[in-house]
Amino acid sequence: AGLRVALNSVFTLFPNPATNLVSLNNAEMRSVVKLIDIQGRVLKSFVVNSTSQTIELQGVEAGLYVVKTITPNKEKTFVNKLIVNE
Repeated sequence: AGLRVALNSVFTLFPNPATNLVSLNNAEMRSVVKLIDIQGRVLKSFVVNSTSQTIELQGVEAGLYVVKTITPNKEKTFVNKLIVNE
């Protein structure tokens, strides 16, 4: 019973590329969402409390990031790429 990692998950990120904020839709309630840079540092982390969430990107430099979503029972992990523009 290993950890399942899925690319192109059921949730959506838009706009992508993004500048000031990105919307996360269809994430499972109580999932943990992490914004991670290419060095593996977690820049933001929060628990989903609505099927539509907004991630503010103020202070996040332009570049490639990973948005990792872990379901509440830790059964599945979803990974999506996010491009942040200036």
